[in-house]
Amino acid sequence: MANFYFFTDIDLLSSQAQIGAFGPAGSSGGKDKYQVTSIHSSSSDSNAYAISDGVVCVQEDGSNANLVNLILKPLSQPPFAFSKIKFIIYRGIKKDSLFNGNEIAVSTSNDLTKSIWESQTAKNASTGTSENPPKEALGIDLKAPAFPDSGSIDDIFYRDNVANQFPVVKSGWKIGKFNASSFGIEILTESIGFDPKLSVARANKNIIEVNTLPVSPTQAQMFEHWHDKEEILNYIDPCAFFGCFSHSQIRVKRSTSDNSDRLRGNEVYDTILAKFNNKNRIYLDIRNEFNHSFNYFKNYGTTINAAFDVSSTPSSINYYRNGWPILILENSDFPVGNTLKRNLIRIQMPDGGGDNTLPLMYVCSGYPSQTYPKEPKGKGRFYDLTVTSGHTNEFSLTTLNRDGGATTSVSCYIKLKYNKRFDPSHNPASSGTVLRSQNYLDNIISPFSLVIPFAGDSNLKSKIYDDEVYIDFRQNLKKDFAASIGIAKYDQAVELFYSASNVRNTEEKEHKRFPQKSIAYKTSKAFLESIVDSIKGVRLFKTPLNLADQTLSAGYLTLETDFSEDFSSCDSSEYFSIILTTSQWNSLNNIVTGFIPKYRVYLGLINKANETDNNGISYTVAELALRGYIEQSQQILINEFSTGIKIFSHGNL
Repeated sequence: MANFYFFTDIDLLSSQAQIGAFGPAGSSGGKDKYQVTSIHSSSSDSNAYAISDGVVCVQEDGSNANLVNLILKPLSQPPFAFSKIKFIIYRGIKKDSLFNGNEIAVSTSNDLTKSIWESQTAKNASTGTSENPPKEALGIDLKAPAFPDSGSIDDIFYRDNVANQFPVVKSGWKIGKFNASSFGIEILTESIGFDPKLSVARANKNIIEVNTLPVSPTQAQMFEHWHDKEEILNYIDPCAFFGCFSHSQIRVKRSTSDNSDRLRGNEVYDTILAKFNNKNRIYLDIRNEFNHSFNYFKNYGTTINAAFDVSSTPSSINYYRNGWPILILENSDFPVGNTLKRNLIRIQMPDGGGDNTLPLMYVCSGYPSQTYPKEPKGKGRFYDLTVTSGHTNEFSLTTLNRDGGATTSVSCYIKLKYNKRFDPSHNPASSGTVLRSQNYLDNIISPFSLVIPFAGDSNLKSKIYDDEVYIDFRQNLKKDFAASIGIAKYDQAVELFYSASNVRNTEEKEHKRFPQKSIAYKTSKAFLESIVDSIKGVRLFKTPLNLADQTLSAGYLTLETDFSEDFSSCDSSEYFSIILTTSQWNSLNNIVTGFIPKYRVYLGLINKANETDNNGISYTVAELALRGYIEQSQQILINEFSTGIKIFSHGNL
């Protein structure tokens, strides 16, 4: 298990002022504001430590020439279920702790500069030179116009054919020195459609600003306002992040020693969280099946029923009460004088006036009371709910309470997905702002929100996202699962796919999963062929469909006879892809211009039919449609365009 560290010297860190805390930051100048940087100070300049293993680069602070920001791209993720961390930004690093003019600062400055000097020494030995490591080794030279503020942070991490590759750091390394008067830490998660810009990496703090609603907003203004506020869901309060280690362990360092202490349980609260203003704040993040906040489509309403003890009847609570699309729970929400080591959160979700007849709760991160103190695994993350009188039955969660005779909730982050299972008896079409699926493959992929970050001339590139979607395959194969969404590009083709990440299946033996990783290969093979090649004992068979006007190749997977394997099959139902020619992909890009650009566009299946080819082989044909938002008479509405592109598959889609 990888070690994780607190980000600075705990003995020098001052108690955080409320103005520096992560969270809602009021309204002014016609803007509603939410601060996503956790801002701190210390009694003297303190060390910055690598929270995890990762790759780092540096950008100048645009407001202070003596400060820089360091971006850490993690190579390991926390040892518990959590949103995948894309970047960690350290703000307010003293420039002279990393740089000396046009060179890297002396090797004795910190572990990062030491590592760069050692690499330069090795390079000098192999080339017969005597150069000092240049500042370019940390990427501080990457600036406008070549790398404008509007560019992606990914652009500087995924450069190709460059003289200086960014250094890798180990967790716990000293990676700079913070400016004592003000510095910050910021956690950005990976999610579909979120592509943080370099302007974020160059600011001294990051505040999300959204236009305040007018007194009498139109429906379009209201929808846009709440859509824009969803940006905060890509950030996580560092206080809650560190609080989640109470169930695991985290290491802290002090300015007086290079050694570290391992903290767990109440020690995390007493030593780390006690320094944060938000130490008792719990974030309950409930998403819909499209990974928006649960009422994004305005089909459920803004309230849920909740109770915070064993016996109380759940009562209505405004999930959006803080003015932002996440429920923030404070100490005052829990019963006074709780002497137990845990707090209870009981919730009932609205069914949207019958819109969700078969709800399913999926636990992305957090601890259901049914499994506490164990974290749910596998099929234990799925909870079927029933509906009575407009609300689901109760779903309960447990969080830590600091054991000490009083209610002292321990800050943490909980993420749930409130999904719809497919109900053939209640299957209305999309309407208004509500996107609805007609079958298990409908509206799963948002193609234009998928970005491949890799630069260079690799023949095959792909990106698979950590965001999980729910695939309800029960009508066809009596199984359902969570899956990751991805995109691949190669030769003259674009492949859009899902790959199962967590299967709820009690009828079959355990079997292999398709690898969940993004790749960049120099290969002449297609994406699926490259993936299959990496799975021992699996071959890809292609059986052509013989149609009157064309012959199509449809692929499916079988397992070779290999009794040394512990797996019964590599189930092709857990991987599905739509392969488009470059010409077809370009035609989709032309169609998408008919939608409002800021809102996601989804692929749907229409005019589905079961057919038999000239050789008697059964197959399914369907037409691809694009679904997105348009504005009519100051209203935002779902609209659908047919693409004219047909897809074919053996069996049923």
